[in-house]
Amino acid sequence: MTLIDAAWLLRFANGEVMPACKGVVPAWQQLPLEAKVDVTKLQQVTLYEKLPIGVLSYGWASRAHPDPTGEQLQRLVPMLRAILEQDCGLDGAIFGIIWDFMSLPQRGYTTGYDPTHDDRTAYELERFKEGLKGINVWYGHPSVTTLVCDWPMPGGAENAAPIERRGWCIFEKALSSVSKRSSCLLTLSRMPASYWDQSRPPKHTLRYLTQAAGGREPPLPPDMFETLLRDGMAREATEKGSGIRFTNGKDATDICIPQYREGFLRLMGRAEALSYDGIGIGDAGVAQLLSALRYAHSAGVPSLATQLNLRSNQAITDAALPGLAATLEEGVMPKLEVLLIDEIGFEPTEGMAKLVTDLKRSRPSLRVDVCDEPAVW
Repeated sequence: MTLIDAAWLLRFANGEVMPACKGVVPAWQQLPLEAKVDVTKLQQVTLYEKLPIGVLSYGWASRAHPDPTGEQLQRLVPMLRAILEQDCGLDGAIFGIIWDFMSLPQRGYTTGYDPTHDDRTAYELERFKEGLKGINVWYGHPSVTTLVCDWPMPGGAENAAPIERRGWCIFEKALSSVSKRSSCLLTLSRMPASYWDQSRPPKHTLRYLTQAAGGREPPLPPDMFETLLRDGMAREATEKGSGIRFTNGKDATDICIPQYREGFLRLMGRAEALSYDGIGIGDAGVAQLLSALRYAHSAGVPSLATQLNLRSNQAITDAALPGLAATLEEGVMPKLEVLLIDEIGFEPTEGMAKLVTDLKRSRPSLRVDVCDEPAVW
């Protein structure tokens, strides 16, 4: 899997390199050496709580090229600047981007497209297959940033379906929601319009990135994920444009659904901490999280995380707390040492007092850390 240098990608978008492309990203076969991240140098970069790597979740605008007009790259530019400034200090920054079209060998770009056969070499085909197998690791990795490009598709796109209706995009976001650190899943549509109009990242960039992190869902249990896809595909079959689509229906049943279950259980079982702070969930989100924890436990792969962070989710009310206490008392997180949560409305409530009391009684080694002041950015 080739990682694209984010700083090079910015220069490309500005026409400073490969100007003949006019901002239309090249395929893997066309990439110059300087566009590729030096993995040795990347390994020397240390960022707070994350790796210097981002992976795109987005919709292809056409079958032949994901961004034939360059519009999607231009929409991405402010976020790339923000990441480089906030995480890397911009000057001399190294941050790798996984963009499938540039990161894996593409058909039709080795000797030219031929409908009768794939023009890629044996090496390129093997590299493509191995990269495709491993790409889910990047979406699921707790410290790799997923950039959800959920903006409207460019006007006149051959495939104008929003990513909310694309099965693989739904898969990518769902897998990214299982165990990532809260700041490592950014939903770009949540950035305010004023942000995108500026040629340079504004002050308080962290505040904007935090807002983008609020578009994350709690983890979706595999049975709910399967229902979501099957119901969406059924709607689409009944009325085009109303449900979820796959290029190939068998992708959903034979690949996507099984891969999500495998990935979900792997991530739940390996995560050292589960961080859902500041993602904007309320009582329904807590219920979904608890369903996910119970699913993993019943599948024989309980979460072994030692910390559960639910802070900065002000839509949670007292009504969610009995279920939270009861589920943790069931032992779905047997190694849990710390629960981080805010006072409801940052004021003491009977529900929170009871949660603390009940967990102290049933799990005396568990520390419940209740915060009574909002986070300030």
